[in-house]
Amino acid sequence: MALTLLAVATACAGCGGSGKAQTILETKRTIVALALHGSDVAWLAGAPASSCRVSLWLRTPGRTTVLPLPHGLFTVRVNDCGVFGSYGFAAIALAGTNVAWLVNEPGANSGVVSEGASSARPRRTATLVRVLTDGGIVSPVGSSAGGIAVTSSGLLWGTAHVAYRKTVRDNGTCDLDLTGVGCQTRVDGGGVFTWSGGVSTRVPGLPPSAALASAGGLLAVATQPLSPWIHGGARLGSVQVRDGRNRVVTSVPASQETDGLALSQQLLAVGDGLTSTVAVYAVPSGRFLLRIPVSQEPSARIAAVGRRLVLWDPQHVVTIDPWSGRRRIIVGFPAPPRSATAFYWTVTAVAVDGNRLAWAQTTPGGISVVKVVDAG
Repeated sequence: MALTLLAVATACAGCGGSGKAQTILETKRTIVALALHGSDVAWLAGAPASSCRVSLWLRTPGRTTVLPLPHGLFTVRVNDCGVFGSYGFAAIALAGTNVAWLVNEPGANSGVVSEGASSARPRRTATLVRVLTDGGIVSPVGSSAGGIAVTSSGLLWGTAHVAYRKTVRDNGTCDLDLTGVGCQTRVDGGGVFTWSGGVSTRVPGLPPSAALASAGGLLAVATQPLSPWIHGGARLGSVQVRDGRNRVVTSVPASQETDGLALSQQLLAVGDGLTSTVAVYAVPSGRFLLRIPVSQEPSARIAAVGRRLVLWDPQHVVTIDPWSGRRRIIVGFPAPPRSATAFYWTVTAVAVDGNRLAWAQTTPGGISVVKVVDAG
């Protein structure tokens, strides 16, 4: 099945869902990451000012709270918050009054990938992993952000550490180019950890991770197991889906450039950055269902809701039934006009909670509206 989000040109919002889209939030800030859990909503947003100040918000019944973020977390600034939603990448995960965050700020020449968590009660925040990038390229050695997720255990965050060495003198800088003669790597640390109120605790039995996804009591881990010295870059293991007892219920191959995971009770989707495709598998059988090509510019992002894969970019939110191939347009906005004064919407964040699918749509002025629909 060949599908790209750019092929969808219909102007539509909330069409095709099993219920009418409901507005649950409006804000004069550009929402770049969104999370739902029951009646609770969390969002990461940039304020409509020249510095585009970023803040983290949590709304529970009867209360809206600004959660703390580490000072200097966002080192890259943009001048126009209207385009902030398409600048870099951000994701959050919500568990009670705790929110984990993962932000990639590419920058013009240098950037940073930050992974951390914040809580409202007690009021705590921590940067758990911070990785500098060069022109958006992440070094293949050192610590890496291994994803965020939420299960019945609470917030989870992952990391892996790759060491390198040169076995031949004067053969270049192995930390940037691992293809040279004598360049070797090994995964020598990392894991998956819980975080609550400022305290991280390692989850026993889970290897270092390159990406995480969760759905209910299930956790998907793109594993990067501890390894001996090998020539070239460290290799991923498999993508494992584990239940609440830490038992592997599904295991599928991992791409060597895993570009996102998505998980529901019925589906596992694995993004491949090398081929710009998404491989979709049934859970718990692990049966391969289909591989879907996705657009590269702007990059497509993935989620899963029930039996459906969700693909989204700034103009579209589309669901696909991998068994039948049936496609449903949840949101479809026209491409932004060339006029600098024109009004238009773009999708800047998507979140899933059970069968509920939510998205933030944002104007050029930085006003965001969050809508939710039953996509089950």
